[in-house]
Amino acid sequence: MLDERSIRVLRAVIHSYINNPDPVGSRYVTRKYAFDFSPATIRNIMADLEELGFLSQPHTSAGRVPTDKGYRFYVENFMDENVCCHKGLIDSLTRRLEALREDIYTLLDETTRTLSVHSHYLGIAVSPGPDGSTLRRIELIPYSDDRIAVILFTNEGIIKHKILKILRNNFSFSRNDLNRIARYLK
Repeated sequence: MLDERSIRVLRAVIHSYINNPDPVGSRYVTRKYAFDFSPATIRNIMADLEELGFLSQPHTSAGRVPTDKGYRFYVENFMDENVCCHKGLIDSLTRRLEALREDIYTLLDETTRTLSVHSHYLGIAVSPGPDGSTLRRIELIPYSDDRIAVILFTNEGIIKHKILKILRNNFSFSRNDLNRIARYLK
């Protein structure tokens, strides 16, 4: 899809943008990467890469920035040149994370810590949203005279809890009532 010149320019733009997240101009690419092309040629190649969806231009007078498609191309074609992992390390990490899969919060904590240690950067992980969650169990527990603790357990290992206030005065639920309601809700 891309010729050799376009690939070299795309790679230079992405490297530059990763190192300094400002739009990358043709003159900068020409000077930094010592291409045998003029800034005008680089600018034309960058415009072609923009038309193909690999780069975008935030505004008319700015340089270019990589798009998701550009990053995807970079990862699929260039990352293996820079990434060197031992199979033993990958197997060890996989076993550690597999052992934690039932506890999503510990898994996320361990994942972010491991990413941070091995990359020397900040590691961030976010728990999945409720869209794909499947309710495994619900518990209703008397909390006080006018409150009930509700605990939701999902198949993905997420646990959510909430204290609900009973709106009717002088009304209480027995433990059997709450168990029956929980079975009905599940």
